Amino acid sequence: MEEQRVLKMLNELMGEIKKTRDDLSGEISQTRADLSGEISQTRADLSGEILQTRADLSREILQTRADLSSEISQTRADLSGEISTIKSEVGINRMLLEEVQKQIKTVAEGVTSLREQTAQQFETLTHYVNEKTSLLEKVIRNEIDEGKHIKGILGEHEVSIRHLKSKSL
Repeated sequence: MEEQRVLKMLNELMGEIKKTRDDLSGEISQTRADLSGEISQTRADLSGEILQTRADLSREILQTRADLSSEISQTRADLSGEISTIKSEVGINRMLLEEVQKQIKTVAEGVTSLREQTAQQFETLTHYVNEKTSLLEKVIRNEIDEGKHIKGILGEHEVSIRHLKSKSL
């Protein structure tokens, strides 16, 4: 993304240089066309000015190139520093992400282990409760059977007591 921005800036600068050249070239050509009739008459008078204009334009173009070259170099240096900083931050973020992923994996393993332990404990507890429930059911049945047996014995005793009472009377 940064490289694209630099390329875009370079393209814009190259376009401006080309435009400046085109503009200057166009102006020179226009000036030559406008003055071609006068140049033939006053060539000696204007040759010094033309040479001076060429020299000035050359200096300006060279200065513009130097300025642009300096700006491009500075922009490259700035972008290089920014890219290095971004690469460093990406490296740090990568290490942090790896650490978080390890921690998530550890937590997931812990949760899985806890789930398995809980399931095993639940199974063990269910088995224990079922055993105790079965034992209680047996005890209750035995108590009911004994209660019926005792009622039967009591009923026989009542009958015997009534029988004895009726004999004694």
